Amino acid sequence: MVRPESSARYPLVHGKSFPSGGSRVQCLRGLLRLRGLLRLRGLLRLRGHLRLRGLFASVLLLISVTTHRVTATDYFLTIAGGYAPHGNQASMEANVLFFQELLARAPAAEERKHFIFFADGNQPLADVQTAENQPPLLEIDQILAEVCQWGTEQLEYRDHRIANVMGRNNVVDIEQGLRSIVESLKVGDRFFLYVTAHGGAAKGGNAFDTKIHGWDESMLHAHELANWLEGIPREVPVFLVMAQCYCGGFAHTIFNAADQADGLAEGLRCGFFAQQHNLPAAGCRPDIADDQEYSSFFWGALAGKTRGGTVVEGADYDGDGKICFAEAHIYAVLMSQTIDIPLRCSESLLRTYSRTGESGKALSAHETEASAEHEGTCALTLDHPLQELIDQASFVNHQIARGLIDQLELDPQQSARSIREHIEAANRRHYSERRQRRRDERAYREAAAKLKARVLERWPALEPVKHLVECADHGLALTSIHEEVMEWAEYKQMLARWHERQSKQQQKLAAELENVKRKRLAHTLESIILEANLENSAPPEILQRYEEILALELSTLD
Repeated sequence: MVRPESSARYPLVHGKSFPSGGSRVQCLRGLLRLRGLLRLRGLLRLRGHLRLRGLFASVLLLISVTTHRVTATDYFLTIAGGYAPHGNQASMEANVLFFQELLARAPAAEERKHFIFFADGNQPLADVQTAENQPPLLEIDQILAEVCQWGTEQLEYRDHRIANVMGRNNVVDIEQGLRSIVESLKVGDRFFLYVTAHGGAAKGGNAFDTKIHGWDESMLHAHELANWLEGIPREVPVFLVMAQCYCGGFAHTIFNAADQADGLAEGLRCGFFAQQHNLPAAGCRPDIADDQEYSSFFWGALAGKTRGGTVVEGADYDGDGKICFAEAHIYAVLMSQTIDIPLRCSESLLRTYSRTGESGKALSAHETEASAEHEGTCALTLDHPLQELIDQASFVNHQIARGLIDQLELDPQQSARSIREHIEAANRRHYSERRQRRRDERAYREAAAKLKARVLERWPALEPVKHLVECADHGLALTSIHEEVMEWAEYKQMLARWHERQSKQQQKLAAELENVKRKRLAHTLESIILEANLENSAPPEILQRYEEILALELSTLD
């Protein structure tokens, strides 16, 4: 459980923690700029959360911690890859290579140690599934492949290209690696865990006990990781960045055994997660050209470019010349075009100890469990205007909410409740349109069946074909097939259906992505409300831990 006398490990000066390579001189200069600490209220915009006793205790602690950082080391443990070659897509390998590049060229690289556990480890076997240099398909080939159920993706397998891999993405190897790191940790060090792998939903009573799928069908559950982290000295902060499906469950590793019923763990942990505990995440592709996934944007904000090479601009949201982890998260939430609804450990704390003032479900459909002992009036509710919410939000929530409101072109005077109502209306509309979608799909399949029957009637040799490229193996050139098929009435009918379907799918995708942005906004607005109400819902030690986690989120890599 949290001890009331605990205080922030990395207090803030001008809104950011001291760099990992800070010195006593830097610390003293920071103290001379004590006035800058007053910016904390403006930067975090936390109402009533600044208690002078805790603030000055944090300042005193800073002298000790920063002095230790002179000879400190950052330890990184990366869990990556799939559970078997067919589930070990090249995008996860590319994520690790990109992360290695970031750590190698960032300042203070010599003060870092990186332990990588990827796929089958160092076995010289073809463990990565790739689809590199895919030739573009003609429209007619896409249609023929679809109606005849031919494959088009040319998958290949090769050994991974990651240097300095310590072992397999397997629970046994990972636990051994973590134990060796724990034995080396000392005061002033930091521990980072990055996961780019496959994840699974929770089973059993704890809905947040989600899992990471490892090599040879091993699994690492959130409660197991939480127990492992107990071995890390309390003075060593833990940073988590995860991008696997259902990864939000691991945000609960701030609790003992990842179970909120067991109270907060003693160690200080913060984390950034691509997706909620009950939803799959974007990513995991054999083709690495598409880098639309959370960690590409998160690490990209720190690197100045995404994994695919897109230059990152505008990620320094407070304009101080440095990108902190919180700003990397903001950038990922605002810029990624995916199905993800990212979250942080601090938000899991809010959803456990604060409340929205609603008798039913909260804004983003998560229940809160505020203690009746600390119930009071709610400072903010869903009925407040968006502008009032963002004005009182902490730094991260303020930037995300403002950015999403601008992107969605919303009226700042509308209520937070209207966002939930819009999401619910979109869900009802999607449900009511199912009948029309079924009719469209039935007509599409009928047209596809007619074209397939005509193709196989004309070229019976194509019956056993499983892949588009196999047509040549049966003495049939695609160009000659094209010339004949394009004149058929069945093809023209199918072409019209195909174009109609493509158009509707694009419209549906655009609508889904816009609705995801609204869900991200709903999640953030809920966090703002819960944050404002935390003081009236939770005891002082919970408030203090929340502040500590926020401070940790504002740390930088260098």
